[in-house]
Amino acid sequence: MNVNPILNALREGNPPEDGGILERISACRETLHDFLGEHYLDKYIRDGGSKVKFLIGPEGCGKTHQLLLLAHSAKQKGYLTAYIDARETKLQYIDALYKCIASSIDFDVLVTRYCEGVIRGLGYPPDSMPEDIKFMEWVTQPPQGRDLGTIKKDAQKELEKLFHNRRIDGSFATAFLQLCNNQLGIVSLSEENREVLLRWMKGDSALDSLRQLERLQIFTRIDRYNARNMLLSILEIARLVGLRGLLVCLDCVEDIVVGKKPETGRPKYARAARDDAYEGFRELIDDVDSLERIMFIIAARPELIEDDRNGIRSYDALWLRIQDEIVCEQPNKFADLLHLDRVVSLSQAELADLATRLLDLRLELSPDSDMPPIEASTLVVEVLSHPSLVSPLRRVVRAAMTSSYDKEGGNDE
Repeated sequence: MNVNPILNALREGNPPEDGGILERISACRETLHDFLGEHYLDKYIRDGGSKVKFLIGPEGCGKTHQLLLLAHSAKQKGYLTAYIDARETKLQYIDALYKCIASSIDFDVLVTRYCEGVIRGLGYPPDSMPEDIKFMEWVTQPPQGRDLGTIKKDAQKELEKLFHNRRIDGSFATAFLQLCNNQLGIVSLSEENREVLLRWMKGDSALDSLRQLERLQIFTRIDRYNARNMLLSILEIARLVGLRGLLVCLDCVEDIVVGKKPETGRPKYARAARDDAYEGFRELIDDVDSLERIMFIIAARPELIEDDRNGIRSYDALWLRIQDEIVCEQPNKFADLLHLDRVVSLSQAELADLATRLLDLRLELSPDSDMPPIEASTLVVEVLSHPSLVSPLRRVVRAAMTSSYDKEGGNDE
C-alpha cells in the first residue's frame, strides 16, 4: 500500500514541507509565529534591521515546525528564505554558511526582477512583452522601432549602476550583470557559461578551475574571506528588486556540541572549530550596522546552552550577548534567547484541537486507511495518562497518525 509522504513524515516525527499543511496543523500560532511576523518581518527587518534569535527546546517540542512555518510565511510576505540543517554543513566556516544560503535562492528570479526594473526605467512595461522574445529583439521591432545601438547603450547605463553600488561586491556585480545582459539580449551567454556564473554565485567550490571564471571576468572564488561581502551583495540586490529581506532558519545547531563523526565516533567539532562557530554567531549579532534586512533564527536542543564545557556558555563573547539574566513567568519574546517550551505551552484543550485537525488530515489524505477511528479528546487523555520523556506534542502527533500511544522516537517535529 502506498503511504502518503505527508502522513509518513508526521509518523516519523518530521513536519511536512507543504506550507498549506503546516498552517493547518499549527497550534497556538499567535504565541510565537504571529509575534515574530508582526514585530520583526512586518516591521523591524523590513525597515532595514537585522536580528539573530536563538530558539531552544527539547526534542519533539516543535522547533523545526516553527522554522518551516515562519519560512513559509516570510516567503509569502516577500522575503528570500533559507532553511539549513546544521548537521549537513560546517558552521565554523562562513563560506559554508553562505553556500547553504545561496543554494536556497533562485538567482534566475532575482535576474528577471532586476531586468524588469531596467525595462521600466527605459519606459516600457515588462508585461507588454511576449514571453518567448528577449527585450532587445522586441524593442527594435515595430511598433517600438528603437535603434538597437541606442537602446543597448541606454540599457547598459542602467545596468552599470550595480558597479557604483558600494554594497555590492565587484565580482558579484560582474557575474550578475552578465546574467542580466544575457536575459535582456544585450550580450548572449552560452548555456555552459550561464551555468558557471550561477554555480559561482552559489559558492560552488567544485568548478573545474579558475580558468572557467577568468574568461567571464571573475578572478576569485567565494571563500571565508569574501563570503560576508557576497551575502551583503545578495541582500542589496534583493532590496533593489523590491524584496523585503532574507530569513535564514538554522536548525539542529546542537550538532556543534553532540555531533559525532560517523567513521570514528569522535566529536564532529573540536574546541577550535566550536569557538570559530560561536565567533561566527557573535559577528552576526554585532554586524547590526552592515547587515540589513536579514534575520537568523538558530534552533537547537538545550545541550547547546546547558553544556558548560562545550556549549555557548563556554564562549563568553557570545553568551554575554544572548543570556537571559532574568527569567519570569511571562516570557519576553523580544529576547535573543527563547525557550520554546516556555513560550508555547499547550493546554489539554489546545492539544485536543490539534489532534482534531491531525485526524481530519489523516482521513483526508488516507481515506482507505484501516486504522481504527478515535475521538480527539480521548486520544489526548490517553496520551497524557502515559508518563514519558517524549514531549506531549510529539506523542499527540504520533498517536493521531498511528492510533497508538506507546510508540516513541522520530526526529525533531
